[in-house]
Amino acid sequence: MVVTPAGLNRRMSSRIAVTAALAERQWGLVSRSQLATAGYSPRALQRSVEIGHLRPVQAGVYVVAGNPPSWHQAVMAAVLSCGLECVASHLTAAHLWGLIDRRPESIEVTVARARRRVRSYVVHQSTDLEPSDVSRRHRIPLTVPLRTFVDMGCVAGPRVTEDVLDESLRRGLFTLDDAGLLITRVGRRGRNGVGVARQIVAARLGLDAVGDSWLENKFLRIVRAAGLPEPIAQFEVLHHGRLVCRVDFAWPDADPLVTVELDSEKHHLDRSTFRSDRRKDRALRRIGITAVRFTAWDLRFDPEGVAAELAMFLTSPGSEIARGGARNGASGFAISDGSTMTSGARAGAPGHPSPQMRGCSM
Repeated sequence: MVVTPAGLNRRMSSRIAVTAALAERQWGLVSRSQLATAGYSPRALQRSVEIGHLRPVQAGVYVVAGNPPSWHQAVMAAVLSCGLECVASHLTAAHLWGLIDRRPESIEVTVARARRRVRSYVVHQSTDLEPSDVSRRHRIPLTVPLRTFVDMGCVAGPRVTEDVLDESLRRGLFTLDDAGLLITRVGRRGRNGVGVARQIVAARLGLDAVGDSWLENKFLRIVRAAGLPEPIAQFEVLHHGRLVCRVDFAWPDADPLVTVELDSEKHHLDRSTFRSDRRKDRALRRIGITAVRFTAWDLRFDPEGVAAELAMFLTSPGSEIARGGARNGASGFAISDGSTMTSGARAGAPGHPSPQMRGCSM
């Protein structure tokens, strides 16, 4: 419902009509920046407040006359007050998604950088909020259920956080694989809340921890689901008896040798690691070895593409795998100049301890 005060000129009436249309999508609210875009000058804004068409409810946020207050309106006001990139989050998002029944006492929002101190709602700062972490529900921007679950540990205990996980899994909102990959992306030392989600997910899957090893577990599940041969984990590549590098996975029975590196967004996007990864790729190419890289995004959103690409490399005409000669256990691989590539344990196979960690030597 929109109330238009009497005695307004045509220009002001037009502005009010634009404002009303915008407010209808935002629980009766408009922000100062939106009003400026609609043609409101500071004087026109002040006049609208004086005649009762607009009433301030948060810093830089106004409710249009005729819109009754509600909890959803208060959440939207907090989001608009913090700027365009602000979203409802944590327990507030969990309630909006229907993952918890009880309405939280405080409204919580997340923003990249808090510009001012506020007391009427809680502001969380996050530098790793991606577009895929954000959605809309009840016309309010908010974190998706998966991100909501991972973030909740800093404001809710393990019991409530696990309840949110159970309800999300029951409704098919995300999978444990999805949770593990997001934890891998956002988890870092000093970040609040992720530890709770990490422990819950690890316990559900019988793992000691969820981190970069989660990517390896996810990758192995894709390989096995596609019926591909089991790779060797933590494979050391030697050339003329000297270590070239160590790779996450390898198939020494393929011809040429196929290696795989898994890139988490947490550890492989900084400049130093990016350069080191490229040096490793070049070193492998120099000795005729195929190097394949998959990211956490690939494993989460395109597992079929990952399996198809692996199958293409592993079934090349000259490989032992293509001829049905895949072998179990640790293997050696000889190339034409007589140098040897030695391997660690076949992934998932007992009795083959992984070799000692060694860095890539170029």
